[in-house]
Amino acid sequence: MGEASSVEAQPDRISIFVYPNRVIADGNEKSKIIVVAKKDQKSMSGVTITFEPSMGKLSNTKQVTDSQGQAVTYISSNTAGEAKIVAKTDGLSKEETVTFFYQR
Repeated sequence: MGEASSVEAQPDRISIFVYPNRVIADGNEKSKIIVVAKKDQKSMSGVTITFEPSMGKLSNTKQVTDSQGQAVTYISSNTAGEAKIVAKTDGLSKEETVTFFYQR
């Protein structure tokens, strides 16, 4: 067996995806937010991702990436508007927008 490194590996890139990107602002409808952490084009597990929304409510503000390098949370809102979601880890950040609207 090789020696364990005392320096924890960090991702060199994260990506963020939201689906759907337009959601009814009723507090129940949700958008799924997926962040993928990679290093050298390979998915990384065990990376803590922090989610920060400009509005709305998240199901989790911190998640750890799974074996596929994915961290998942959901966002909902009772208020119409654009929610900017920033995902951060170890000096890396990405953002995406979800639009909440009132159903007529």
